[in-house]
Amino acid sequence: MGLRTDREYDEPCVHQLAVFMHNRIGQLRDVLARLEEANVAVHALSIVDAVDYAVARLVTDKIDAARRALKEAGFPITETMLLAVEIPDDRGGLLAVTRALLAAEINIHYAYPLFTRPRGHGVVALHIDSLSSAGKVLEKQGFGLLDDRDLEVMG
Repeated sequence: MGLRTDREYDEPCVHQLAVFMHNRIGQLRDVLARLEEANVAVHALSIVDAVDYAVARLVTDKIDAARRALKEAGFPITETMLLAVEIPDDRGGLLAVTRALLAAEINIHYAYPLFTRPRGHGVVALHIDSLSSAGKVLEKQGFGLLDDRDLEVMG
């Protein structure tokens, strides 16, 4: 039996869309407007900036609708799976997550928080070496993990 979320989903993870944009004024607004038109809520946003382009990393409530809206608008996108971990409400919550992953020798490539609190707790999205291994480690330590379907309830 695989790893399960509180809502009984196998292999909990969330989809991230990486949207490639020309580094011009208004590009992010255009991306967000397309998502709004498609009735898609953005749970998380991270932007990586370069000289000629930027990449907006997004976690949304409706991955299929978001993907479709952005492709129809002509934005190049890629998809990646992330681990979404609920952070305990104490001061050392994020530190506890990183300690658990370090003890298992699992590397965090990048991380960013969700704006929303789908089940009442803060959440950090992690791009890591092994979703399955990291999920098992964190579940064993008592951390809550989210799935795309956990995010849909917000929409």
